[in-house]
Amino acid sequence: MDTLSDRFLEEYDSTKTCPNLGMRGDPETRFAFPTRSHLCYGVNPPEAVNLAYQENYCLKPIHSTCVIKQKDWKGGLPLEIGSGPQPRPKRIWRYVIFTLVILGMITVFGWLADLENLVNPTGQITPITFSDSSLSSVSDQNDEKMMSPTSIENVASNPEQTPLLPTNTIVQIASTATVHPTWTVQPTLTFTPPPTPGPGLGTPFGVDQVYVIYRVQEGQSLRSLAELYDTSPEAIQAANVLRAGRTVWPGDIIVVPVGQDDPDLVIRFIYQFVNKKTSIPELAAENGVTAEDIRKYNLLGADEWVPAGRWLILPAAEQ
Repeated sequence: MDTLSDRFLEEYDSTKTCPNLGMRGDPETRFAFPTRSHLCYGVNPPEAVNLAYQENYCLKPIHSTCVIKQKDWKGGLPLEIGSGPQPRPKRIWRYVIFTLVILGMITVFGWLADLENLVNPTGQITPITFSDSSLSSVSDQNDEKMMSPTSIENVASNPEQTPLLPTNTIVQIASTATVHPTWTVQPTLTFTPPPTPGPGLGTPFGVDQVYVIYRVQEGQSLRSLAELYDTSPEAIQAANVLRAGRTVWPGDIIVVPVGQDDPDLVIRFIYQFVNKKTSIPELAAENGVTAEDIRKYNLLGADEWVPAGRWLILPAAEQ
């Protein structure tokens, strides 16, 4: 089959080819057939020529009629001659180097992660866990020391003291880790229950009679608060140190008897916020009430202390 390249090889005559046509990077060399490797060196900078123009003009004697050869031609190739932007040659070696760099970084990060598992941030060797067999000799020496006359005498003189137990300490000497037994007295653990967390504003108090410490909001009155907590304005006045007929203002903190509308059966309270751990007997003495009433109305149990950060209601002292 007669191909385009075979036909141009048969008809090729170097004297009939445009001298401005050359290879990319080698203006003196050219093929006898159209190729994208050809550039026109008649313009500066050299530009690629489309294949059709190469076939019809650049590789034939009529190349002398090319507009580029016209007198005082300036500028680049016309659109009908140029082949447009040329694809940049692929640089496979760039991808290879990029891949090698990524693999190297992954290797380094993996090595650093392994190193971090061996050395802690302070530069000390991470404690090593030994099996029972690896410490058998140390355990035998410890048993002998525990059964020595001196150890038995110390335990006999102080029966309350917990027997000495060996613990293992890792000592770094050069690059060798050595196990040294350290004798430590282990104290007896005593469980202390945590303090009862205190309620905040709006949390109910009491068992038989329920009360709430409440901060008055904008637009509220004794009447609206009474409807909100199923009580009466008179009962709210009786539960607080309020004069008859006195209203409440936004921001006021009051004690509200929940579900109690008879003022004669309501206990008068004062409120207090405890910002530090406080002794219940001292608190009772300061406010002229009994410690039992403080525990009863605030559900404090048998504890002698009130934890910090909670509200209390205290029966108002008799005037």
